[in-house]
Amino acid sequence: MKLSILGVKFSFSNWYEFVWIYKDVFILKEYAFTPKSNHPYILDCGAHIGVSTLFFKSSYPHSRVISFEPDKRNFALLKQNITQNNVQHVETVQAVLLDKDGVTEFYVQKNPSGRSWGNSIDAQNLNERVYEKIKVPATKLSSYIDQPVDLIKLDIEGAELKVLHEIEHKLHLVHTIILELHTTHQNRIELYAELSELLKKHSFVHEIQEIGPIMGKRIHPEDMHKATSKYYIIRATKKVKPV
Repeated sequence: MKLSILGVKFSFSNWYEFVWIYKDVFILKEYAFTPKSNHPYILDCGAHIGVSTLFFKSSYPHSRVISFEPDKRNFALLKQNITQNNVQHVETVQAVLLDKDGVTEFYVQKNPSGRSWGNSIDAQNLNERVYEKIKVPATKLSSYIDQPVDLIKLDIEGAELKVLHEIEHKLHLVHTIILELHTTHQNRIELYAELSELLKKHSFVHEIQEIGPIMGKRIHPEDMHKATSKYYIIRATKKVKPV
């Protein structure tokens, strides 16, 4: 399927998924941020079919973006969306982000055009009738942090903390992180506490927002124990300029 909206061309395989993502990214501007330079360096981790990448390039036209996506079907659409919009200075990497290089198991939807969607690095609680296991390349994000980074966007289906720990020795170079935190009702408090401690350790201040059908409510960090969602957007910004 193809669609052009305000001059931006999109190719996608799942209408319901596209509408949801477009709303969050282009209308609610989930990944908008204030760059520290006119040529921001952005790491789009979990780029999917490229909606977020196209948002970054339309909002920050002089940016350099590296987009990571492991699923070969989504990766093909990511490259197609970049090409058909004549986007420059975008590098694409077909790989899962983990704490080591190599090959790993990844679980993808058997029917990517259905009303449900989402891939995962974790097989826990996945319906084997809906998902299939494949092998995909894995790489370390730290290999791509060799200069100040204006934004790391993380939507990597539960591997957020593993990747943040892997790049911890380079967080002094990072100014803003916007991540989707995937939890369960059992580990929500534990995962958030670990994330909060890591961010504070490296001089980030952050805000929390539940992911909801329209616009999730903001949550004070001290009230996380009262939250009921399994998914949250965390926006973290460095208190001081990275060196």
